[in-house]
Amino acid sequence: MAVSISYSRRRIAVAASYDGPVGVDLEEREPRDFWGLAERWFGAGELEWMAGEVDQLGAFLRLWTAKEAVGKALGIGLRGAGLRRVVPVGGGVVESAPGLQVTYVACAGAVLAVAAPVGVGVSPTLDPACVRG
Repeated sequence: MAVSISYSRRRIAVAASYDGPVGVDLEEREPRDFWGLAERWFGAGELEWMAGEVDQLGAFLRLWTAKEAVGKALGIGLRGAGLRRVVPVGGGVVESAPGLQVTYVACAGAVLAVAAPVGVGVSPTLDPACVRG
């Protein structure tokens, strides 16, 4: 069984799978200076997409959590150019990691991304999917 954990100051997310590698990342939607990080680590296409979004913080967090989740599923985290890995901004198959897909799970006040094998459904076991504690 594969297990991945992510936590913030107020929340924790756990993903588990019998069907292959899994990675999860959770980030609170709190004001932050993110453009410096984005310009350092994201590709030109990702930066262009972010700049065109009304919710640029949300766009940044979607990319960041997807990259982290994929890195965890691959067992390399953000090492080995994990932040430079191109990920699907709306979720879906990760071209640079065939066999993995990214799914975003609704979570009020946070962004939650799960990377799991293609075809494996992601279904939150809690309602709401993200619980404050």
